[in-house]
Amino acid sequence: SDVGTVAGLQFTRRDLYAYVYQSQAANEIGNNTTPSCIAFDDDGDVIVGRVAKTSTAVDPLYTVYDIKRLIGRRFDDPLLQNDIKLWPFKVIGEENVPKLVLRGKSYHPEQVSAKVLAHMKKIAEDYLRHAVTRAVITVPAYFNDGQRQATKDAGAIAGLEVLRILNEPTASAIAYCHQEEAIANCKNVLIFDLGGGTLDIAVLTIKGQHIVIKAVGGDTHLGGEDFDNSLADYCIQEFERTHSINLASAWGDVDLCIKIYRETFSSLNEHHFKKCISIMDQVLQDSGLQKSSVDEIILVGGSSRIPKLQEMISAYFDGKKLNKRINQDEAVAYGAAVQAALMTYTEESLAKSNQSMNITIQDVIPLPIGIEAYKKGTKEKYLNIIINKNTPVPCTASQTFVTANERHQTVISIYEGENPVAHENHFLGSFKTKNLPASCKKGEHVKITMSVNEEGILKVTASYESSDKIDEITVDESKGRLTREQVTSFLQRQTTKQD
Repeated sequence: SDVGTVAGLQFTRRDLYAYVYQSQAANEIGNNTTPSCIAFDDDGDVIVGRVAKTSTAVDPLYTVYDIKRLIGRRFDDPLLQNDIKLWPFKVIGEENVPKLVLRGKSYHPEQVSAKVLAHMKKIAEDYLRHAVTRAVITVPAYFNDGQRQATKDAGAIAGLEVLRILNEPTASAIAYCHQEEAIANCKNVLIFDLGGGTLDIAVLTIKGQHIVIKAVGGDTHLGGEDFDNSLADYCIQEFERTHSINLASAWGDVDLCIKIYRETFSSLNEHHFKKCISIMDQVLQDSGLQKSSVDEIILVGGSSRIPKLQEMISAYFDGKKLNKRINQDEAVAYGAAVQAALMTYTEESLAKSNQSMNITIQDVIPLPIGIEAYKKGTKEKYLNIIINKNTPVPCTASQTFVTANERHQTVISIYEGENPVAHENHFLGSFKTKNLPASCKKGEHVKITMSVNEEGILKVTASYESSDKIDEITVDESKGRLTREQVTSFLQRQTTKQD
C-alpha cells in the first residue's frame, strides 16, 4: 500500500493541519496551519482558511467557524443553544438536528465539515502531486459516538475513506513516542491538550514503542473560545462603564481603546483554568497513579501556551518542569499521520523508508456505557453502567437483570455518558427482547452482555435463563445521523461541484 495516498488530518475548532507521514503539508499560501473557517460567497462558492477568516468581520452571517461545537450534537443540547446566541450565522433545528442556513440554503454540519476536510485533502494532494483517498482523522477523546460517527460521515462526503477516528491525546502520544528514542524503562506520561474549543487529558504508560492509555478525560466545550468570551464580556462592561451607555442599544460609531494586561486576562479566566486543573486531577485519580509517579507532562494545543495555566499545572505537580519539546500546534496531526502509516505501510515500503514502525496502542473507553433500568423496588429509571469509562479495548462485560413485569417483550435502551439519568446521556440505540419466552413470569433473569472491539463498534446481546435464543444489536448507526443514502448524495454533489 502506498503511504502517499493516505494522510493524517487534525480538524480543530480554530485551525486545520494536514500531515503526510514524515512531512507537514503547507497550504496554498505556504502556512502550516489553515484557519478552521469557511465562507459562502454570493455565487454559492465556498472559501476555506485565512481568506474566509477575513470574511468574519465583513460578512459574518455567511462565515462559519466553531463547526466542531456543532457536529454530532442535538439541537436542544444546552451547550449548543448557548453557542447559538453568540454566533452571527444562523442555526436552525429540524427534527432536533442542527442545520446551518447560508445564502438561502440549509446544510448539515457534516456537509460544512466535509468542505473543510476536502480543502485539507487538496492541500495534501498538491503537496504529494497525486490523489489522497484515505485518512486518519482526530477528534477529542470525550467526543461521544454520535460526534465520532458524524465526523466519519464528513470524511466520507469529502471523498475520503476514514481508516480510523483517533483520539487527539492518543495521537499526541504517538507523536511523542515516534519522536523520542526507544524508551527502555516504563515511563508514565500525562498529556494536557487544550485548544480553541476542547480540553483533552490522557494518562498513559510507554515502554519501548508500546503505548497503554490508562485514563482519559476532558471537556468538549472548554478552550480558547471561552477565554475570548470572558475577555469580550470584560471589554463590553468597560465600554458601558466608560461611556455610560448600553452597547446593545447604541448606534453610531463609538471607539473603545482599552489595555488588557496579562494579570487581567488570567484573573478573568481563573475559573476556567481551575476547571482544567480539576479535570486533570480527576483523570490522574482515574489512572491510579500518584503525582510523583508522572515522569513527563506534555503540553499540546495553542491554549496550553498561556503562562498562568502553565504555572498552575507545574504547581499541581509540585514544580515539575513541563515538556514543550513537541510542536504544540502540529503534534496531533503528526501522530495521525504516523497512525495512518502504521495502518497502511507494507514490509517493502518500510524497508525503503528505513523506518521502525512498531508502535502499538492500547486505548480505553472514554465514556461509560449502560442501559436504562429501574431502581430495585421502584419505578424510578436510571443509567445502569455495564462498561466503565477507561476500560481497555477490546472488552466484554455482562450483568444480569430481572424483568419488572410479565410482559413478553421489553425494550433495551443503550446510552453512553456520565449522567445518572439515562435519557440525559447520548442515546446509542435500542432493541426488543423478541425471544424472551412468552411464558416468562415477573423476575425472569436476563443477561445483558456488551462487547466493544478495537474499532469501537459496540455489540449488545440479551440472553435468557429459560431459553437458548438471544437478541442482539450492533451499534454502528447512531440516532440522528445521516443515512448512507444522504452521505452518498452529498458526496456526489461535492464531486460534481469540484468538477
